[in-house]
Amino acid sequence: MNIGFVKIKTRRLHSDAFPIRRGSSGAAGADVAYVGAEPLTIHPGEVVIVPTGWAFQVPENIAMQILPRSGTASKLKLRPCNSPGLLDPDYIGQLFIALENFGDHQQTIEPGTYIAQIMFTPYYKPLFQVHDELDDTERGDGGFGSTEERNRG
Repeated sequence: MNIGFVKIKTRRLHSDAFPIRRGSSGAAGADVAYVGAEPLTIHPGEVVIVPTGWAFQVPENIAMQILPRSGTASKLKLRPCNSPGLLDPDYIGQLFIALENFGDHQQTIEPGTYIAQIMFTPYYKPLFQVHDELDDTERGDGGFGSTEERNRG
Protein backbone atom coordinates (compact mmCIF):
# COMPACT_ATOMS: atom_id res chain seq x y z
CA MET A 1 0.00 0.00 0.00
CA ASN A 2 1.39 3.39 -0.95
CA ILE A 3 0.09 6.19 1.22
CA GLY A 4 2.01 8.83 -0.73
CA PHE A 5 3.89 11.96 0.10
CA VAL A 6 3.16 14.73 2.57
CA LYS A 7 4.60 18.20 2.05
CA ILE A 8 6.72 19.39 4.96
CA LYS A 9 7.82 23.02 4.95
CA THR A 10 11.48 23.23 5.92
CA ARG A 11 13.71 26.19 6.57
CA ARG A 12 17.50 26.11 6.33
CA LEU A 13 18.65 28.15 9.33
CA HIS A 14 22.37 27.89 8.58
CA SER A 15 23.90 28.14 5.13
CA ASP A 16 26.20 25.24 6.00
CA ALA A 17 23.35 22.91 7.08
CA PHE A 18 23.69 19.55 5.37
CA PRO A 19 20.90 18.22 3.14
CA ILE A 20 18.17 16.12 4.70
CA ARG A 21 18.52 12.80 2.92
CA ARG A 22 16.68 9.53 2.49
CA GLY A 23 18.96 6.50 2.30
CA SER A 24 16.87 4.81 -0.38
CA SER A 25 13.61 5.28 -2.24
CA GLY A 26 11.93 2.86 0.18
CA ALA A 27 13.28 4.45 3.37
CA ALA A 28 10.63 5.43 5.91
CA GLY A 29 12.91 7.95 7.59
CA ALA A 30 15.17 10.76 6.46
CA ASP A 31 18.62 11.43 7.93
CA VAL A 32 19.67 14.70 9.59
CA ALA A 33 23.26 15.76 10.22
CA TYR A 34 25.24 17.71 12.78
CA VAL A 35 25.92 21.28 11.67
CA GLY A 36 28.70 23.14 13.39
CA ALA A 37 31.98 24.93 12.88
CA GLU A 38 34.18 22.25 14.43
CA PRO A 39 34.21 18.59 15.49
CA LEU A 40 32.14 17.72 18.55
CA THR A 41 33.41 15.27 21.19
CA ILE A 42 30.92 13.33 23.30
CA HIS A 43 32.22 11.45 26.35
CA PRO A 44 30.80 8.11 27.61
CA GLY A 45 27.49 8.67 29.40
CA GLU A 46 27.30 12.28 28.20
CA VAL A 47 24.33 13.86 26.45
CA VAL A 48 25.01 16.78 24.11
CA ILE A 49 22.40 18.97 22.41
CA VAL A 50 23.39 18.88 18.73
CA PRO A 51 22.12 21.42 16.17
CA THR A 52 20.93 20.34 12.73
CA GLY A 53 20.51 23.76 11.11
CA TRP A 54 16.94 22.97 10.05
CA ALA A 55 13.47 24.05 11.18
CA PHE A 56 10.23 22.34 10.15
CA GLN A 57 6.61 23.31 9.92
CA VAL A 58 4.82 20.03 10.32
CA PRO A 59 1.15 19.89 9.24
CA GLU A 60 -1.59 19.59 11.83
CA ASN A 61 -2.20 16.00 13.09
CA ILE A 62 1.26 14.86 11.98
CA ALA A 63 4.15 14.46 14.39
CA MET A 64 7.84 14.21 13.59
CA GLN A 65 9.62 11.42 15.42
CA ILE A 66 13.37 11.56 15.99
CA LEU A 67 14.89 8.08 15.88
CA PRO A 68 18.36 6.53 16.03
CA ARG A 69 20.23 5.67 12.83
CA SER A 70 21.25 2.02 13.04
CA GLY A 71 24.79 2.63 11.75
CA THR A 72 25.44 5.54 14.11
CA ALA A 73 24.15 3.54 17.07
CA SER A 74 25.93 0.27 16.28
CA LYS A 75 29.27 1.71 15.11
CA LEU A 76 29.65 4.89 17.17
CA LYS A 77 27.41 4.04 20.14
CA LEU A 78 25.56 7.35 19.68
CA ARG A 79 21.77 7.70 19.74
CA PRO A 80 19.08 10.24 20.55
CA CYS A 81 18.68 9.88 24.32
CA ASN A 82 14.92 10.48 24.33
CA SER A 83 14.17 8.01 21.61
CA PRO A 84 11.80 8.36 20.05
CA GLY A 85 11.97 12.10 20.29
CA LEU A 86 8.94 14.07 19.25
CA LEU A 87 8.55 17.36 17.42
CA ASP A 88 5.03 18.77 17.73
CA PRO A 89 3.35 20.61 14.84
CA ASP A 90 3.29 23.90 16.75
CA TYR A 91 7.10 24.03 17.23
CA ILE A 92 8.87 25.80 14.37
CA GLY A 93 12.31 26.36 15.90
CA GLN A 94 15.54 24.58 15.03
CA LEU A 95 15.61 20.81 15.35
CA PHE A 96 18.19 19.84 17.95
CA ILE A 97 19.10 16.24 18.74
CA ALA A 98 19.86 15.26 22.36
CA LEU A 99 22.65 12.84 21.41
CA GLU A 100 23.84 10.30 23.98
CA ASN A 101 27.11 8.37 24.01
CA PHE A 102 26.10 4.99 25.44
CA GLY A 103 29.48 3.42 24.70
CA ASP A 104 32.69 3.06 26.69
CA HIS A 105 34.82 5.47 24.62
CA GLN A 106 34.55 9.12 23.69
CA GLN A 107 33.33 9.77 20.16
CA THR A 108 34.06 12.75 17.97
CA ILE A 109 31.68 13.66 15.18
CA GLU A 110 32.56 15.93 12.32
CA PRO A 111 30.20 18.52 10.86
CA GLY A 112 28.11 16.67 8.29
CA THR A 113 27.90 13.43 10.29
CA TYR A 114 24.36 12.10 9.98
CA ILE A 115 23.29 11.52 13.59
CA ALA A 116 19.57 10.68 13.62
CA GLN A 117 16.62 10.04 11.37
CA ILE A 118 13.22 11.68 11.29
CA MET A 119 9.93 10.07 10.44
CA PHE A 120 6.46 11.59 10.13
CA THR A 121 3.45 9.94 11.75
CA PRO A 122 -0.24 10.88 11.80
CA TYR A 123 -1.80 10.98 15.25
CA TYR A 124 -5.14 11.45 16.98
CA LYS A 125 -5.88 14.10 19.59
CA PRO A 126 -7.70 12.23 22.35
CA LEU A 127 -10.83 13.55 24.00
CA PHE A 128 -10.45 11.99 27.45
CA GLN A 129 -13.74 10.79 28.90
CA VAL A 130 -13.57 10.01 32.62
CA HIS A 131 -15.62 6.96 33.71
CA ASP A 132 -15.92 5.11 37.01
CA GLU A 133 -15.16 1.79 35.30
CA LEU A 134 -13.65 0.50 32.05
CA ASP A 135 -15.02 -2.34 29.91
CA ASP A 136 -13.69 -5.82 30.72
CA THR A 137 -11.08 -7.36 28.40
CA GLU A 138 -9.40 -10.75 28.23
CA ARG A 139 -6.17 -9.30 29.69
CA GLY A 140 -7.78 -7.07 32.29
CA ASP A 141 -5.35 -5.07 34.38
CA GLY A 142 -2.43 -7.53 34.11
CA GLY A 143 0.78 -5.87 32.98
CA PHE A 144 4.56 -6.37 32.87
CA GLY A 145 4.78 -10.01 31.86
CA SER A 146 1.22 -11.00 32.70
CA THR A 147 0.54 -12.39 29.20
CA GLU A 148 3.59 -14.67 29.48
CA GLU A 149 2.33 -16.00 32.83
CA ARG A 150 -1.20 -16.49 31.47
CA ASN A 151 0.08 -18.30 28.35
CA ARG A 152 2.21 -20.69 30.47
CA GLY A 153 -0.65 -21.35 32.80
